[in-house]
Amino acid sequence: MFKNPKIFKITLFILFLSLIIPFLIFGQTLNYDEQIIKVKNYISLGNFIEAEAILKELEKFNPNNSEILFLLGEVLFWQKKYEESLNYLVKCYAITKSEDIKKEIEKVEIAKLLDQAKKYQDEGNTEAAKKIYQELFLSKKNLYESGYNLGMIYLKERDYQTAVSIFKKLISLYPEDLGFKELYIEALILNRKIDEAKKYLYEQPEEIKEKIWQRKKDLFCRVKPNNFKFYYSYFNLSPSYRKSEKEYGVELSQHLNQWVFIISAKNFERLGLKDNQLYMEIYPYIGNTRWGYFSFSYSPDASFLPKTTYGFEIFQTLNKFEISFGYNHMNFKDSNVDIFFPGYILYLPKDFMLEEKLYLVPKTNSYSLVTTVSKEIICKLSIKYGFGFGTISERLTTLGDIQKFSSYFHFVETEYRFKENLSIGIDFIYENRENLYIRRGLSLFLKYWW
Repeated sequence: MFKNPKIFKITLFILFLSLIIPFLIFGQTLNYDEQIIKVKNYISLGNFIEAEAILKELEKFNPNNSEILFLLGEVLFWQKKYEESLNYLVKCYAITKSEDIKKEIEKVEIAKLLDQAKKYQDEGNTEAAKKIYQELFLSKKNLYESGYNLGMIYLKERDYQTAVSIFKKLISLYPEDLGFKELYIEALILNRKIDEAKKYLYEQPEEIKEKIWQRKKDLFCRVKPNNFKFYYSYFNLSPSYRKSEKEYGVELSQHLNQWVFIISAKNFERLGLKDNQLYMEIYPYIGNTRWGYFSFSYSPDASFLPKTTYGFEIFQTLNKFEISFGYNHMNFKDSNVDIFFPGYILYLPKDFMLEEKLYLVPKTNSYSLVTTVSKEIICKLSIKYGFGFGTISERLTTLGDIQKFSSYFHFVETEYRFKENLSIGIDFIYENRENLYIRRGLSLFLKYWW
């Protein structure tokens, strides 16, 4: 029929293709459906790596398949490969113009920013992280995570007032979230707004208070910072001709707004004599990174104590440590004494704290260097150990204490809060003043908190 063999061969080839192509297409379709089912099974099992491998292989043959592009974007997102995920989702959106895909792109962009902010925090670049969180929070693109992280940064930076505002906003947005309620109370306490924190805590429904008690029991005692203290101290001195010494009294610590007042009445028995003293410390609110106090004392019939004293100490926070400077002026019957005491506090891991303080007395050209290591489990237990050496006494209350003699001492201070409103403490002291005395002492106290 065909005189030309070439035409005959071409005709046969076309006929062959017309018969085989439908089967090939059907086979590819069948293979595609099977692979997509396999991908979805891997996704349900959380095996995103295998799902990604199959999808990328399918994409080679179906580069504009919106389903493949979307699934690739999601699988890469779950693996935190945000940049690659965005590439596929943007390509998918260009094909579909779907609002749902657009929302997925926004979700990935936000996750990418949050991931970048976390990396900045891990690198110590808090300002860069804070800028991202602020942008996400203020634009309302991401309120929950960015708000939480922003609030925690402000707590770490001791910007407690801003932290209060952040957590208050988050409570209004997520009223069922117990963690934000706890952090709000925490921020109020740190900002010295104790009454406000206490009111908010105790106005919560009983079931909420019970949950907070189980999770953050310390909040219930931290909103009770005021205390009344009874104490008694006894000191044994050697050589034996030295008379024992005693000190006892009461102390009131009271918060008023953001100020703290400590008032005490003390009785001293030393050198066979008795003296009493009224003492006060005032802690004004001077910011979140700076704090300190003023001190005053008065001994109406002083025999060995100073008639009056006044002084101050101020602390400045610098990242993980604080520097301090203090001064105390003592007015005795026939002379005056000035004491200067610079120092620093270093905050260590696991709530340990190291403090160094140097006491200088220009009048006698004497000094004492004191090192203290302490650890506190908030509202439960505090332990402090200190040692010092120099040429003045561990205590600085009489003229004899600043006489220039080589000295060294050790002390241990403990306090245990066995109930929400009760704590007890015991302190030990050992002091060696060369050629004068060796002093060993024990102090006991009880505090009632409200």
